[in-house]
Amino acid sequence: MTDRKELESEIQEELWRKQYSLMNDELFGYVFGSEDRMDLMAELLGAVLEDQFGHSITGISFMPAEEFPVHSDKDQFSRFAARCELGDEEHIFVELQLVNFMESTKMPLICCAMMLSAQPEYDLHPVATVSLLSYSLLDEEDWRSDFSVCRKSDGRKLSDGMGIHFLEVPKFAKTGRKPVSGMTKLERWMEFFADRLSDDEKKELAKLDPAVGRAYAAAEDFFTDRENCRKYIRREAELREALAALRSSGDLS
Repeated sequence: MTDRKELESEIQEELWRKQYSLMNDELFGYVFGSEDRMDLMAELLGAVLEDQFGHSITGISFMPAEEFPVHSDKDQFSRFAARCELGDEEHIFVELQLVNFMESTKMPLICCAMMLSAQPEYDLHPVATVSLLSYSLLDEEDWRSDFSVCRKSDGRKLSDGMGIHFLEVPKFAKTGRKPVSGMTKLERWMEFFADRLSDDEKKELAKLDPAVGRAYAAAEDFFTDRENCRKYIRREAELREALAALRSSGDLS
């Protein structure tokens, strides 16, 4: 048996025990990237961006990420681009990046630049990136980091035209546990990705926040299809092999 087959067999056994990663690209794309569940992506992005723009997302439409081309490696991250309606004919362009490892802080800047340059200068709309990280990137304790264009001397924001947001799941997973009823909207989504709740807590969370409940249900539904299981196992094996290679080379601790 080859190493890859052994690894895939190990992942298959995890699935039998209902242990799986919600940060797997194939699973994430099924839950949040489906036309039937665009509202879940809107809920997730809204939880991150509402503070920046002061409005809830009232509508969303997906856009091919290729419309904002960047040189990227599929083994590192997946991209989901969307136009988000804020009401009153206002909208923003957002790219969510699901990052498994080795992302640099430069990539969100590049993506923001591409989204801005793709628009006519006389009708420029705000842009934002949201990087959902399965590892720790920034040298600080906070699991959420938000950046914008500000004056260096006093931090005064120049405009709301660009926002860069990092959500580091491992750092969140190390924070103190809150009662489900005491979580913010974003914390409820982070608990979903951190996957540290008991079955009873998940049921409570699903009742409190139906969108998160539907995300849990969609994740379960994903694995009822054998081809989806094969895609998950293949992708998970690729990620684990890449991570192992990085660790052995000393490029990742």
